[in-house]
Amino acid sequence: MSTFNEIKEKDEDIRKLVNEIEQFSVWIFSHHSNSLPRASKVIHDSVWGTHRYQPYEIALINTPLIQRLRQINQTAGTYLTYPSARHTRFEHTLGVTAQISNLINALKEKFSKSSKQDLLSEELHRTLRMAAVLHACGHGPLSHTSEEIYRTLPAIKKLIKVDPFKSAGRGEILSYLTIDSNCFQNILECITTSSNVNINIELLKNSIVGYAARKDEAYKIDMLHGPFDADKIDYLFRDGHFSGLPLQIDLDRLWFSLDINRVDGSQRLTIDWGGASSLEQILFSKMTMFPTVYHHHKVRACDCMFKGIIEYIQNHSDLFLKRIIGTTEIVLDFKSPAHYLFLTDNDLYDWNLAKKDNGLHTLVHNLIYRRILKRAIVISRDTIEKDWRYNSDNYQKYVAEPIEKDGLDFYRWLAKEIWQEADRPGLIEELWVDCPKDPDFNEANETWISPLGEGQDPMAITEFFNIDKYADQYKQSKWRSHVFCKEEYRSVVAEATKKIFKKEFDIDFKPLAFHLCHLTPPSS
Repeated sequence: MSTFNEIKEKDEDIRKLVNEIEQFSVWIFSHHSNSLPRASKVIHDSVWGTHRYQPYEIALINTPLIQRLRQINQTAGTYLTYPSARHTRFEHTLGVTAQISNLINALKEKFSKSSKQDLLSEELHRTLRMAAVLHACGHGPLSHTSEEIYRTLPAIKKLIKVDPFKSAGRGEILSYLTIDSNCFQNILECITTSSNVNINIELLKNSIVGYAARKDEAYKIDMLHGPFDADKIDYLFRDGHFSGLPLQIDLDRLWFSLDINRVDGSQRLTIDWGGASSLEQILFSKMTMFPTVYHHHKVRACDCMFKGIIEYIQNHSDLFLKRIIGTTEIVLDFKSPAHYLFLTDNDLYDWNLAKKDNGLHTLVHNLIYRRILKRAIVISRDTIEKDWRYNSDNYQKYVAEPIEKDGLDFYRWLAKEIWQEADRPGLIEELWVDCPKDPDFNEANETWISPLGEGQDPMAITEFFNIDKYADQYKQSKWRSHVFCKEEYRSVVAEATKKIFKKEFDIDFKPLAFHLCHLTPPSS
């Protein structure tokens, strides 16, 4: 089986991406000079309270690579639906770092009189905290919304098939590659050398993408990239808090119940039976956040509007953005995942960009001032006639395994078919077939209950908690897909959607599919 190190020089797409990431690193650090604070700093967070960061962590936090995260919203355009959801990747980064310490300190206290205390070295603690600081550095504008665009690009499609990226999110892959760049390695070496601290750089990178190079390191990876890791705990609490939907998770019980045990030959992070309810709370919280926040139809419509801006720029070469690195000019055509790193949310809302073209001005202006695309049809179990599961699976299958048709992503091709059937109403960049991916609850299969007695083995939480049943229930009762367009075109788009879905998927819609959009069902 090939690995990243084996193919990064052989594969042209991957080699090009690695070189472009190196260019980004040189660009982002072009005006930076390392400076180590004299002492640690205390930072107050509205979710977790006060937390202390060491001088070498502050030196890293103060770099432009991390500071740019202040300009990237954690939940993309959610604030246009939940106004207080203005928190950024930067606050999330600090929160994950704090939770890593809470997790490790809870284990240290539990193992204080046990031989297991040797599993928790100070170097491990430092490394995972530094990984937490860096884990989100590969995100582009509007966080995960950018990933939905570049996930189909050749280099990404190849990388997710090899170690160490098989379990990684697309943004996590870019974080790994940025940390792996020569420019960043020099920055990190200066920080650690001047601070006289040791960091396990391979573990740092692997913990971000969820790859355990050795079985005895699996528990270390679990702390940042596992079923109940510091990242998940922070984003669920933080997103819920700022959306005005606070979640109830008994963290004290979770910390008290943590353990490390051998599972199928690997050392894994486990939890005592008494803390299983906390794990259920985490899974239920995730289940709650998806339909309420992440997949809310107005939030998804805003995501489509952002993607429309990027697509419009891609379709008009005179609008390509540029960055200067020394004497080299980088043209950002968004056909490389690395190009998204050169931008933040602020860049896409820049009026100087919008003034270049009337169409682009309209797209940007509509998103900024919340002239949100409207629903023309709702696609769900409740709105599809006949065999819902068979037909919806045929429609939804290209989310997990993207394909192209006529040179377009399948769902963009489908939107274009609807647009043409409706006699091309408005801009194609303002008509979207939005088919969100099902929430991933597979972490339950990697969640282990500590041995219940002497000589017993850890047990998967799925033996006590049937997550597949809940995931299936979510798909049947909560999952929604939509076709979005401008309000004045909804009727013609609804009629065109009905015809195209019958032709492509043999799907017929109930009147409810249109009533939910406050439309009269098409007669034809």
